[in-house]
Amino acid sequence: MQQIYLWIKKSSYYFSGMAALTLSVFLNVSAFAQAPEIKLEAENATLNGVSIANSPEGFSGTGFAWNFDNSADNITFDFNATAGEYDLSIIYYSPYGEKGYGLDVNGVSADKMFSGTGSGFGSVSAGKFTLKNGSNTIKITNGWGYYGIDYIKLVPAGEKPKTIVPLVDGKAEAELADRNGTDVSADPKGYSGTGYVTSFDAATDQVSISFKAPAGLYDLQIGYTSPYGEKGFDFVVNTESGSGMFTPETGFKAVGVGKFLLNEGVNTVTITRGWGYFGIDYIKITPSVPPVPLKPSKQLTNANATQSTRALFSYMTDLYGSKTLSGQYDDVDYVLEKTGKESAIGGFDLIEYSPSRVENGSRPAGTSERYINWAKKGEGKGILSLAWHWNAPTDLINQAPDKLWWSGFYTNATTFDIAAALADKNSERYKLLIRDMDVIAAELKKFQDADVPVLWRPLHEAAGGWFWWGAKGPEPLKELWRIMYNRFTNHHHLNNLIWVYTFTGSADMNWYPGDAYVDMAGIDIYSNDPYASLSGDWENLLNKFNGKKLISLSESGTLPVMNKVRAYGTWWSWFAIWNGDYIKKQPVDVLRAVYHDEDVITRDELPNWRMYGRPTVSVTAPANNAQFLVCETPVLTAQAADKEGKVEQVAFWANGNLLGTDTTPGDGWKLDWKNAPVGTYQIIAEATDNEGNSTPSAPVTITIKPDVVAPVITLKAPKTIIPAEDHLLKTISLSSFIASVTDNCGPAPIVRIQSVSSDEAVTGGGSGNTKTDIIISPDGQSVQVRAERAGTGDGRVYVITVEAIDQAGNIGLATYQVQVPKSASKAAIAGAPVYTVKGNYAKTIASRKETAASLPVTVTPAVKVYPNPAKGNYLTVELFAPEKQEVNLTLRNANSQSAVNSRHQVQAGVNQIQLPLTHVSAGLYILQIQNGQEVISRKVVVSKQ
Repeated sequence: MQQIYLWIKKSSYYFSGMAALTLSVFLNVSAFAQAPEIKLEAENATLNGVSIANSPEGFSGTGFAWNFDNSADNITFDFNATAGEYDLSIIYYSPYGEKGYGLDVNGVSADKMFSGTGSGFGSVSAGKFTLKNGSNTIKITNGWGYYGIDYIKLVPAGEKPKTIVPLVDGKAEAELADRNGTDVSADPKGYSGTGYVTSFDAATDQVSISFKAPAGLYDLQIGYTSPYGEKGFDFVVNTESGSGMFTPETGFKAVGVGKFLLNEGVNTVTITRGWGYFGIDYIKITPSVPPVPLKPSKQLTNANATQSTRALFSYMTDLYGSKTLSGQYDDVDYVLEKTGKESAIGGFDLIEYSPSRVENGSRPAGTSERYINWAKKGEGKGILSLAWHWNAPTDLINQAPDKLWWSGFYTNATTFDIAAALADKNSERYKLLIRDMDVIAAELKKFQDADVPVLWRPLHEAAGGWFWWGAKGPEPLKELWRIMYNRFTNHHHLNNLIWVYTFTGSADMNWYPGDAYVDMAGIDIYSNDPYASLSGDWENLLNKFNGKKLISLSESGTLPVMNKVRAYGTWWSWFAIWNGDYIKKQPVDVLRAVYHDEDVITRDELPNWRMYGRPTVSVTAPANNAQFLVCETPVLTAQAADKEGKVEQVAFWANGNLLGTDTTPGDGWKLDWKNAPVGTYQIIAEATDNEGNSTPSAPVTITIKPDVVAPVITLKAPKTIIPAEDHLLKTISLSSFIASVTDNCGPAPIVRIQSVSSDEAVTGGGSGNTKTDIIISPDGQSVQVRAERAGTGDGRVYVITVEAIDQAGNIGLATYQVQVPKSASKAAIAGAPVYTVKGNYAKTIASRKETAASLPVTVTPAVKVYPNPAKGNYLTVELFAPEKQEVNLTLRNANSQSAVNSRHQVQAGVNQIQLPLTHVSAGLYILQIQNGQEVISRKVVVSKQ
């Protein structure tokens, strides 16, 4: 049983017989009697206008037909044959070079060519023909004339064994191979071996070169001549098809056509007509090891490319040479439905945004957003490739059937002249080019705003000439590309584009805009062979761009054959299949096999490429949920690394506010967070490398707690006694009775006498009549008390109250007694205070740097505002006041208009005030805190989210 898979390409659509039709054919071929070979001498034929000659020698029989010099001259062979297919050979003489002739077999005519034979006779295979049972007629007519016919030979076709051509140093000569409709020529000279094969005129003309070789991968070259200019050719290596171009050559040269897997034993290379009018000298095979493509630099042409764009390109560069990214134009849902996998790359088109299409009724609104949504859905890992089938800006022909306005990107549907438009930068048509670019730039800006990089593929397939941007040759195309690049990059600041130049055919570098304007090279291939390796196209591009640019199969009509990708090393960076029947007529099992291949990356296998190539960073201290007192200095540390570059700096952030940046790691990345205000913070370290890539760490939560513990005053003794009553003032200094003052937080507290009380009046009667008994020094560091008592009392007791005030406003107190005894034998007895003298000081000193001995100064209250950004209905304002006072709070918008204004009485110490935001809209505000003439300002963001 033989399964036959029928592939038909018709009207640019592929139809798979595997999907629609599978034929199971049992072939029982019985032996049949071979019809005899027929040889017909010219001298026995019917001659019309020609004669029999016998010079030069070397003819068969008694002579050959000569003098084909008039248009009516001909020779007719009438003969009987057994019905069947026959190979027709003509033995001829053509001393004056290549000559045309006419051939008629039973009324079916064709024009053919004889190659020059020099001074001898040659043979040409005229093709296969079906003869009738009985009478048949073959006529050779004049054509160009000036040739001779010796005889014709008809050999039953049947199953003819292949001619095995010997390989000499890997070379097999074409003139020794099996031919059909072609001829062997010896003119011009310069060929290898004894001649070369020519006369590729009819569609069936070919040469099949069979040879024996060990199994393996080989580079294939074809030796050729192409005296009539550039010519296309088609070939088949065993069952794998290929095509290429012969560059003009009046002599002989060789062209590489790719790498091919050969079988053990006999292999066949068949070269068919293609464009014709060329000659084949030989083929040559050389064992090959496919090179791994060199990775290009990761530097994009746009130095300002966004971080995500750089990250995507970095990922694609690292992947290059080992895996390939799957892509599909438009029909991404079809692929998902049939394979259970989604393409990594979605290919789409901005065609409908072309202004001349909109003018004719296109309604593209929402198209860009749909593409963005595809890229961002799920985890947002989809990669976008965008083309632009640019409808000509004007001059649309708009005629049925094939030149209507929606075909305006085709050369034959517009008279727009790109060369003329570019030649006059002041012309309306040039301005329309810029207008169209600006429209598309506005759409691409949407992708940039959504942080979606784009494989941007404009002006594609220009060298083919079928699009208007390639209709006037390479120079206008290159100029248009560079104008677009500069317009998009430098004018519109589109920094999310990876510029992909798309070749076609032979990848002619005359059309290439230049490395400074291209990030990636692509080629669009629509092969007739669904199993082609495309190795020739790959190798052609690799020779031009290896180590310089990534190479992609940017459009294809067939799926890559992954076993051949691995064997030939054709590691396309990515492939994308065109939509419609190009994908839907692919056999589903083949489609599924490609999408489940281990070397094909699908969307679900993509990493978080937006973070690719960025440095790694983590906060190493403090620990999560660590707590600090407000007076402490948290030391923030981080570790950071970069596999590909160098970490240049690490910035530390608290709740989105930059605390500082470390650019000299030394013993590690570190920042001392001085004067950290009370609150709970998410600490993030952000590392930036030498390429500008940055990465934030996971957050670590820390809490800065307020200081609520008062200082502790320790006395040397609880009291002292004035032994002698002399009515004089005695100085009592703090240092004389305070042993120490300790605080759990911050700088040394302010220590001073708060008050001094006496349990006897200033004039207590008797000896206690001297006035001014208590004098506190201005700095509060000592007090003078009078050494006297009331005559009738029980002794006098002064109570000195000492206060220690820390930075947070916490006050610690201690009391110390100074006793004036009743008499030497009677100690003083403390009674209730009769009067108290308070220290008269300026405002409390709050600065951390002040000491107890510093002079009092007016200090700005410490202020904290949270949450910031404010998302609820209240904003909390926390401030420290040295004493009871009044403050005014005003929230002003960007126009300095008051949104909230309120006055508040605050107490000495830390105060919290809630400012209502119910009627405050989202935006940026300035909060002003006013205390007398002093104003403090804080920036506040109200988000309302």
